[in-house]
Amino acid sequence: MTTAMDTTTLSTQLGDLTYQMLVAGANESARIQLTMPQLKVLLLLGAERNVPVSSIAQRMSVSPPNVTGILDRLEVRGYIQRQQDRRDRRVVRIVLTEEGERMLHEFAAAGAASLSGTIDRLTTSDRHALSQGIAALQRALSTESGA
Repeated sequence: MTTAMDTTTLSTQLGDLTYQMLVAGANESARIQLTMPQLKVLLLLGAERNVPVSSIAQRMSVSPPNVTGILDRLEVRGYIQRQQDRRDRRVVRIVLTEEGERMLHEFAAAGAASLSGTIDRLTTSDRHALSQGIAALQRALSTESGA
């Protein structure tokens, strides 16, 4: 029996897989010792790299002064840097550092690593199909983000 692979079905499957990977990586996320608001800021920066403080506050539904403490702690850990906007010196932009990007990759890898035993149990043809599908999705995301 063949299941139709419409966009909604695939999106749901990817959402479910992402959830399973996040849960599987919970031990690693606890080791990293980030609060959820800190992780949320880093994930926002992972997507955009360079964001004004006001935009971060707005997306998190808090005031800019409330986000300042979160940013202070991330900056002390070397995950972010504050930079003045080139066009408007009143605007402070938050930039993800190499250390911050490395930490995000470690966080994501923790969940992925928990799947290695499961992937080992796939047939060679299923692993090949999975690899092709992941590569196609990465190409599409790359094109979307302009990378």
